[in-house]
Amino acid sequence: MKRDFHMQGPWRQALAQVLVALGYLVLSWSASQLFAYQGVGAPLWPAAGIALAALAIGGSRLWIGVLLGAVLGGVLAGHPPLAAVTAAAGKT
Repeated sequence: MKRDFHMQGPWRQALAQVLVALGYLVLSWSASQLFAYQGVGAPLWPAAGIALAALAIGGSRLWIGVLLGAVLGGVLAGHPPLAAVTAAAGKT
């Protein structure tokens, strides 16, 4: 039996967006805490893997979850909201 990875219905879509955003947020925060060295950006960014996997499996409709996770990760890292939104737009 073939398994279809495309989600149906608005609640499942919203759940997928939230899960992608949370995954991106957790990995971006952990990368900034573990890999950043004296204010220099992290050389490894595992959150990009979450974004790539989400977009490869779920399609382009999951980019909102990636964007939301990137914005929240930037704000959590201490960046001003406008800078976090601008950086998140560049990451997506």
